[in-house]
Formats: sequence, C-alpha cells, structure tokens
Amino acid sequence: MTDVSDTLNLSVHHPGEQADVVAVAGDLDLHTAPTPHTRAPWPSSNRASRHLVLALTHIDRVDSTGLSTLITLLYATREAGGSLRLARIPGAASCAWWP
Repeated sequence: MTDVSDTLNLSVHHPGEQADVVAVAGDLDLHTAPTPHTRAPWPSSNRASRHLVLALTHIDRVDSTGLSTLITLLYATREAGGSLRLARIPGAASCAWWP
C-alpha cells in the first residue's frame, strides 16, 4: 500500500495581470484533489488573468484523480479564453504509476 498524504500546499503568485502562477507541493491524489478547486485562482472570463501556470517542482505524487483535476483545470482555463501551462515538472520516476 502506498503512503497517503492529506497535504497539498499551493502558493499563488501574481507576477502580472496576464497570469497567475501556482507553486504546487505535496501529493495530488484522491485525498487532496479538492484543494486546487478551493484555493487556486480559477480563471474566468471576468478576471484579468485567465492564464494559469502550475509550477510542479515539489510535487511528490499524482494519481488518476489528480490527473483528472489537472484536466478539469485545463478545460476551465480554455473556457475562460485562457491557457494552462505546467512548469518545472519532476522526472517521470516520481509519478505514482511509475514502477
């Protein structure tokens, strides 16, 4: 069985009006997937910054629920006329599904 963490830390930075940068640390999994929905700056058509960058330098693990969260975020940014970019992605060996 895999160790489960209830912690996902998000640190939001606003470097300008065009984008929000969210540094993500911890596990993005079944237990923490609601965190981005409640704490990340969800793009909308009435916000100045519709573009979102997720800095994943300190992400430890992503499971299928976490991946679904990222896809939902992608669709939300596109619907708002913006974009989602993933930055500083750790090596594939750190992914939960990697042997």
